[in-house]
Amino acid sequence: MTIKEMRLRTGMTQNEFANRLSIPTRTLQNWECGTRECPQYLLNLIGYYLKHENLFKPEEDITVIGKVKIADRAAELSLCSERTEGGTVFCWEAVYKMSDGQIGLIQWDGQKRVFQPLNDFKHNAEGIRTQPMHACRSITRAEMKKAPFCSARLENLSEIE
Repeated sequence: MTIKEMRLRTGMTQNEFANRLSIPTRTLQNWECGTRECPQYLLNLIGYYLKHENLFKPEEDITVIGKVKIADRAAELSLCSERTEGGTVFCWEAVYKMSDGQIGLIQWDGQKRVFQPLNDFKHNAEGIRTQPMHACRSITRAEMKKAPFCSARLENLSEIE
């Protein structure tokens, strides 16, 4: 973990962090921007100190909370799709709760993973969610590392209305 990652995990500003560790603020700034390199032994000591003083804020995970029916072009092409009595082709999709509390789908848009809030989807006459009403946002690298991507096994998840 870099010195900047440690500072960000504490939620402190550069001044607060430097003062807490009795390091000149300018030295910390040089380490963070790469002008100078923090010695590895010092990184280890700082990390040990921050951990044992409980100064790291807990990382909130992204969790899978259920599943929903989605009717879109991907569902029509999928081998895992199902059909309602009314004839709508749909697929089950895992629903994620993000670190910030938002609930939605993590999907692949052909170039990158994106997050689409659940309340952005329209409902058709059968109550199946269809195309989103708004553009989605990209998933950050940090979110990608925390997201427990579901496999095809969604039958154990409860349906979200």
